[in-house]
Amino acid sequence: MIFEPGTGGSITANTLENQFYTLIRQVHDVQRDTANKNPNGADILDSSVNEDDLTCSGSINLYIEIDQAAGTSSISYPDPYIDAGWIEGTEGDGNASNFNHALAERIMRLVLTERDPAQEITELKFSDPSIEILDEPLSTPCVHNARLKTSFTIELESVSSSTGSHYKAKEYLD
Repeated sequence: MIFEPGTGGSITANTLENQFYTLIRQVHDVQRDTANKNPNGADILDSSVNEDDLTCSGSINLYIEIDQAAGTSSISYPDPYIDAGWIEGTEGDGNASNFNHALAERIMRLVLTERDPAQEITELKFSDPSIEILDEPLSTPCVHNARLKTSFTIELESVSSSTGSHYKAKEYLD
């Protein structure tokens, strides 16, 4: 499914599926940098690639802050990392302000689109998406009072280029 990247952004993939897979790889790099970008040990993503089946599976547990003011609710996605380097870019389809927000934005679009009857999806790639409201707000690793959770298994394709081979997400949405 086409999802235009922003000019000058952290992601250059032009499909929603590949932007999600690229984000997974980038967030893993940020999570591992506990000396600089992730000193509080934020762990929003756990995933692995099965090279035999050409799949990437995992679970996501994103930080959310729900604000209820004047009878309305708004959701924001606080940044659990320090200077992680996320740039959405300009004139693209996304509007995320950090990696946590970018994953949430792409996941919600993927979940809603794959559940659209017009897509005729027989096997959902994202299972059990939910928002968990916490009993007490937490301040570590960032201020949040809810979590966006889901599990996923996406199919991959091997791509060869002049710099070697790598994987990309197999497109499955129209």
